[in-house]
Amino acid sequence: MREISERFLQKYFNGMVKSVFHTGQYIRQASQHSKTEICLKEDVEFLIEDNGVIAERFAEEGRLAFLINNPWNLEHNKNHEKLIRVNNWQEIVNYLIP
Repeated sequence: MREISERFLQKYFNGMVKSVFHTGQYIRQASQHSKTEICLKEDVEFLIEDNGVIAERFAEEGRLAFLINNPWNLEHNKNHEKLIRVNNWQEIVNYLIP
């Protein structure tokens, strides 16, 4: 997972991403709170996430969270000003690089 993410970021965000953090939280039962804590501690500017709970918590902290639409996260808040729902990575690129 790490290599795939880093290759994609290098290709589409070359030089824009200062660092990438991998928490290993791939399952719904993982501690969502710790991922948010890590991001806040590291002063992460935005989060790209498919877990709605994590994305909402990050957005509630006043940070931009991109929530990639998936069947398992459709019930999460669609109206939070810092929570941006996207269908794919290209929409994230279009948002960040208008």
